[in-house]
Amino acid sequence: MFNSMKCNVIIGIMMIAVLNLVGTHFQGLIVAKLPFEPFGLIQGITHRNIEGTDFTDCAYLFVYILSTFVIRNNIKKIFGIFLFYF
Repeated sequence: MFNSMKCNVIIGIMMIAVLNLVGTHFQGLIVAKLPFEPFGLIQGITHRNIEGTDFTDCAYLFVYILSTFVIRNNIKKIFGIFLFYF
């Protein structure tokens, strides 16, 4: 239980640090072009801090959120094994 909590805290701190780092470099830049126009709830995330009205332009935050869903479990497994030995 304690290892799981420690692992979650470490991953949370890493994700916040990466979000801050990526945000400083890609703030206001278009990083992707979506093949569709997202619906209203998602438009706030996909078009965050981007000038213009083309909602198919995508900001870094949306790409970060999608990649976090994929990468987070793998990082958790890696740190779980790493913390198990220490």
